[in-house]
Amino acid sequence: MKSGLLLKQLGAAAAALALTAGLVGPAQAQVQAAPSCAGWLHYNVSDDYDFTMQGTYLKSGPYGHCGTVTGVAQYTTVYIHCQVMNEYGYGWAWVRIEGTTKQGWANLAHLEYAPANSWQYEWCYP
Repeated sequence: MKSGLLLKQLGAAAAALALTAGLVGPAQAQVQAAPSCAGWLHYNVSDDYDFTMQGTYLKSGPYGHCGTVTGVAQYTTVYIHCQVMNEYGYGWAWVRIEGTTKQGWANLAHLEYAPANSWQYEWCYP
């Protein structure tokens, strides 16, 4: 009797293993790579400026996962050079902090006069 129960348990374990084996195959194990932070062209094609609505960070690329260039305090004036739309459809502007040489990508949602995706600034594309 015990051997019959053991065989049933082994059979159930083998069936469970067979079912889950398909979930970790090569196609399912692929992870979507994050979009690249590098290679985004930017030009100073605008004389616009704006203010940060909140403390924020300038990034090395137009995505939240990109490296931080510097922090920016609330109500800081930034000069807008141009803007892009990233692969997720969010707007970012290449900016320079007033009175400094610090530059980087700022999320438009963090700027006072540029609600996210308002597209009111010049595009970075040549």
